[in-house]
Amino acid sequence: MCFVLMALVALGVSCRRAQDRTDPTADEEKPVPGTTQSAVPMRVPKRHRPTPERCTDLPLRVATDASCSDDKDCAGREPKCVGGRCTVARCREDGDCLKGQMCQCGTAYAQSQNARPQHCLPAGCRTDADCGPSGYCSPTLDLECGSYRGISGWYCHGPRDACVDDEDCVSAQPGSEPRQGYCAYSLVAGRFVCAFAACAG
Repeated sequence: MCFVLMALVALGVSCRRAQDRTDPTADEEKPVPGTTQSAVPMRVPKRHRPTPERCTDLPLRVATDASCSDDKDCAGREPKCVGGRCTVARCREDGDCLKGQMCQCGTAYAQSQNARPQHCLPAGCRTDADCGPSGYCSPTLDLECGSYRGISGWYCHGPRDACVDDEDCVSAQPGSEPRQGYCAYSLVAGRFVCAFAACAG
Protein backbone atom coordinates (compact mmCIF):
# COMPACT_ATOMS: atom_id res chain seq x y z
CA MET A 1 0.00 0.00 0.00
CA CYS A 2 2.82 2.41 0.91
CA PHE A 3 4.54 1.58 -2.35
CA VAL A 4 1.38 2.49 -4.31
CA LEU A 5 1.02 5.81 -2.47
CA MET A 6 4.66 6.68 -3.07
CA ALA A 7 4.26 5.87 -6.77
CA LEU A 8 1.19 8.11 -7.06
CA VAL A 9 2.96 10.99 -5.30
CA ALA A 10 5.98 10.62 -7.59
CA LEU A 11 3.71 10.59 -10.65
CA GLY A 12 1.99 13.79 -9.48
CA VAL A 13 5.30 15.55 -8.98
CA SER A 14 6.48 14.39 -12.39
CA CYS A 15 3.31 15.69 -14.10
CA ARG A 16 3.55 19.04 -12.31
CA ARG A 17 7.17 19.50 -13.34
CA ALA A 18 6.36 18.57 -16.93
CA GLN A 19 3.58 21.15 -16.94
CA ASP A 20 5.96 23.80 -15.60
CA ARG A 21 8.38 23.09 -18.42
CA THR A 22 5.76 23.27 -21.17
CA ASP A 23 3.97 26.36 -19.80
CA PRO A 24 6.65 28.95 -18.98
CA THR A 25 4.11 31.80 -19.26
CA ALA A 26 1.74 30.42 -16.62
CA ASP A 27 1.85 33.70 -14.70
CA GLU A 28 1.77 35.91 -17.80
CA GLU A 29 -0.92 36.82 -20.26
CA LYS A 30 -2.02 33.83 -22.34
CA PRO A 31 -1.18 34.05 -26.06
CA VAL A 32 -3.98 34.82 -28.48
CA PRO A 33 -4.91 31.61 -30.40
CA GLY A 34 -3.40 31.55 -33.85
CA THR A 35 -0.53 33.89 -33.00
CA THR A 36 2.94 33.42 -31.65
CA GLN A 37 3.79 35.16 -28.40
CA SER A 38 7.43 34.12 -28.24
CA ALA A 39 10.06 36.85 -28.19
CA VAL A 40 11.01 38.53 -31.47
CA PRO A 41 14.45 39.91 -32.35
CA MET A 42 14.77 43.50 -31.15
CA ARG A 43 14.90 46.24 -33.78
CA VAL A 44 14.18 49.95 -33.93
CA PRO A 45 10.39 50.41 -33.49
CA LYS A 46 8.60 52.53 -36.06
CA ARG A 47 7.23 54.65 -33.22
CA HIS A 48 9.48 55.66 -30.36
CA ARG A 49 10.50 58.82 -28.53
CA PRO A 50 14.18 59.75 -28.80
CA THR A 51 13.76 63.18 -27.19
CA PRO A 52 11.15 65.02 -25.08
CA GLU A 53 8.44 66.90 -26.95
CA ARG A 54 6.78 70.24 -26.33
CA CYS A 55 3.15 70.37 -27.44
CA THR A 56 2.19 73.42 -29.49
CA ASP A 57 -0.57 72.08 -31.72
CA LEU A 58 -3.62 72.64 -29.47
CA PRO A 59 -4.90 75.31 -27.07
CA LEU A 60 -3.51 74.99 -23.55
CA ARG A 61 -6.95 75.00 -21.92
CA VAL A 62 -9.96 72.85 -22.74
CA ALA A 63 -13.59 73.08 -21.59
CA THR A 64 -15.21 70.23 -19.69
CA ASP A 65 -18.86 69.18 -19.30
CA ALA A 66 -19.03 70.46 -15.73
CA SER A 67 -20.94 73.68 -14.98
CA CYS A 68 -19.66 76.12 -12.38
CA SER A 69 -20.03 79.54 -10.76
CA ASP A 70 -16.54 79.69 -9.25
CA ASP A 71 -13.09 78.12 -9.77
CA LYS A 72 -13.62 76.06 -6.60
CA ASP A 73 -16.48 74.22 -8.34
CA CYS A 74 -14.04 72.69 -10.81
CA ALA A 75 -11.57 69.82 -10.62
CA GLY A 76 -8.57 68.86 -12.69
CA ARG A 77 -5.27 70.50 -13.53
CA GLU A 78 -5.37 74.27 -12.92
CA PRO A 79 -9.18 74.42 -12.95
CA LYS A 80 -10.90 77.67 -13.87
CA CYS A 81 -14.54 78.62 -14.29
CA VAL A 82 -15.03 80.40 -17.61
CA GLY A 83 -18.48 81.45 -18.75
CA GLY A 84 -20.20 79.02 -16.40
CA ARG A 85 -18.16 76.04 -17.61
CA CYS A 86 -15.14 74.41 -16.02
CA THR A 87 -11.94 74.45 -18.00
CA VAL A 88 -8.71 72.62 -17.20
CA ALA A 89 -5.14 73.07 -18.37
CA ARG A 90 -3.66 70.60 -20.78
CA CYS A 91 -0.01 69.68 -20.56
CA ARG A 92 2.60 71.22 -22.81
CA GLU A 93 5.58 69.14 -21.72
CA ASP A 94 6.43 66.15 -19.53
CA GLY A 95 7.24 68.39 -16.57
CA ASP A 96 3.55 69.34 -16.40
CA CYS A 97 2.69 65.73 -15.53
CA LEU A 98 3.13 63.68 -12.38
CA LYS A 99 5.91 61.14 -11.90
CA GLY A 100 5.08 58.01 -13.88
CA GLN A 101 3.34 60.06 -16.59
CA MET A 102 4.30 61.89 -19.78
CA CYS A 103 2.65 64.51 -21.97
CA GLN A 104 1.03 63.09 -25.10
CA CYS A 105 1.03 65.72 -27.83
CA GLY A 106 -1.88 66.28 -30.18
CA THR A 107 -1.44 64.79 -33.62
CA ALA A 108 1.87 62.95 -33.60
CA TYR A 109 0.48 59.60 -32.45
CA ALA A 110 -3.31 60.00 -32.65
CA GLN A 111 -4.94 56.83 -33.97
CA SER A 112 -8.57 57.39 -33.09
CA GLN A 113 -11.23 60.09 -33.04
CA ASN A 114 -11.62 59.23 -29.34
CA ALA A 115 -7.96 59.89 -28.55
CA ARG A 116 -7.29 62.58 -25.94
CA PRO A 117 -4.27 64.52 -27.20
CA GLN A 118 -2.17 66.82 -25.06
CA HIS A 119 -3.01 64.93 -21.87
CA CYS A 120 -0.82 63.28 -19.25
CA LEU A 121 -0.66 59.55 -19.87
CA PRO A 122 0.72 56.65 -17.80
CA ALA A 123 4.34 56.07 -18.75
CA GLY A 124 7.09 53.68 -17.78
CA CYS A 125 9.45 55.93 -19.75
CA ARG A 126 9.53 59.40 -21.27
CA THR A 127 12.33 59.00 -23.79
CA ASP A 128 14.43 56.18 -25.24
CA ALA A 129 17.21 57.01 -22.77
CA ASP A 130 14.97 55.86 -19.90
CA CYS A 131 15.04 52.35 -21.39
CA GLY A 132 18.79 51.80 -21.13
CA PRO A 133 21.41 51.33 -23.85
CA SER A 134 19.82 50.82 -27.28
CA GLY A 135 16.40 51.01 -25.60
CA TYR A 136 13.21 52.39 -27.07
CA CYS A 137 10.24 54.10 -25.44
CA SER A 138 7.11 53.40 -27.49
CA PRO A 139 3.38 54.16 -27.30
CA THR A 140 0.82 51.45 -26.70
CA LEU A 141 -2.86 51.11 -27.49
CA ASP A 142 -5.22 49.78 -24.84
CA LEU A 143 -4.84 46.00 -24.59
CA GLU A 144 -8.62 45.46 -24.45
CA CYS A 145 -9.94 48.28 -26.65
CA GLY A 146 -7.26 48.75 -29.31
CA SER A 147 -7.43 52.08 -31.14
CA TYR A 148 -10.82 53.05 -29.67
CA ARG A 149 -9.25 55.48 -27.20
CA GLY A 150 -5.99 56.05 -29.02
CA ILE A 151 -2.65 55.82 -27.25
CA SER A 152 -3.05 54.74 -23.61
CA GLY A 153 0.56 54.94 -22.38
CA TRP A 154 4.28 54.67 -23.13
CA TYR A 155 6.60 51.82 -22.11
CA CYS A 156 10.05 50.39 -22.79
CA HIS A 157 10.60 47.64 -25.29
CA GLY A 158 12.60 44.69 -23.95
CA PRO A 159 14.11 41.35 -25.00
CA ARG A 160 11.00 39.42 -23.90
CA ASP A 161 8.62 41.35 -26.16
CA ALA A 162 6.43 39.27 -28.47
CA CYS A 163 6.26 42.13 -30.98
CA VAL A 164 7.91 45.42 -31.88
CA ASP A 165 5.43 46.89 -34.38
CA ASP A 166 1.81 46.18 -35.31
CA GLU A 167 3.01 44.38 -38.43
CA ASP A 168 4.33 41.58 -36.19
CA CYS A 169 0.78 40.72 -35.11
CA VAL A 170 -1.08 38.76 -37.77
CA SER A 171 -3.34 35.84 -36.85
CA ALA A 172 -3.12 32.66 -38.88
CA GLN A 173 -6.05 30.50 -37.84
CA PRO A 174 -6.82 27.64 -40.26
CA GLY A 175 -9.74 28.29 -42.60
CA SER A 176 -9.91 32.04 -42.02
CA GLU A 177 -8.42 35.14 -43.53
CA PRO A 178 -5.34 36.56 -41.78
CA ARG A 179 -6.33 39.16 -39.21
CA GLN A 180 -4.22 42.19 -38.42
CA GLY A 181 -3.71 42.83 -34.73
CA TYR A 182 -1.67 45.40 -32.85
CA CYS A 183 1.34 45.44 -30.56
CA ALA A 184 0.30 46.55 -27.06
CA TYR A 185 1.95 46.65 -23.66
CA SER A 186 0.59 44.23 -21.05
CA LEU A 187 0.96 45.42 -17.47
CA VAL A 188 0.33 41.83 -16.32
CA ALA A 189 3.04 40.28 -18.48
CA GLY A 190 5.37 43.27 -18.28
CA ARG A 191 6.09 43.23 -22.00
CA PHE A 192 4.63 44.08 -25.42
CA VAL A 193 2.32 41.36 -26.78
CA CYS A 194 0.05 40.91 -29.78
CA ALA A 195 -3.59 41.76 -29.21
CA PHE A 196 -6.72 41.62 -31.37
CA ALA A 197 -9.44 43.02 -29.09
CA ALA A 198 -11.41 46.13 -30.07
CA CYS A 199 -14.12 48.38 -28.62
CA ALA A 200 -16.83 50.26 -30.48
CA GLY A 201 -19.40 52.79 -29.50
